[in-house]
Amino acid sequence: MQAPSLRACGVIVTSGLLFASVIAGCAQPTQSAEVMLVVNRTTTVTISNMMFHPSTIRVHIGDTVTWAFNDQGLDHEVVSQPSAQQVFDSGVLSSGTYSFTFTEKGTNAYTCAIHSSMAGTVIVS
Repeated sequence: MQAPSLRACGVIVTSGLLFASVIAGCAQPTQSAEVMLVVNRTTTVTISNMMFHPSTIRVHIGDTVTWAFNDQGLDHEVVSQPSAQQVFDSGVLSSGTYSFTFTEKGTNAYTCAIHSSMAGTVIVS
């Protein structure tokens, strides 16, 4: 009996890796409550219970982030920090939404100008 060729072994190994990848993809993904990978062009950060949900998100250049003010009528203001790559400010809102499109790569820390304990980050890649 002849030993399998190197090429045949490569096909077997590649097939095995493909099969393992498919099987691994069937597992339930885990997602942190604090960090979410955004794969579409728009994502929403909900403001409720005096927090930003999620507090940290990753987006791509050109993506839009929409903050939904849903905190029982409390006033909030989404404001970029001085260290942020881009400057944005929602103004004071108690309901509705504010959207900002990120056009530069970088890290954008923000807070609520009214409640300094509320903080979030938009990471643009």
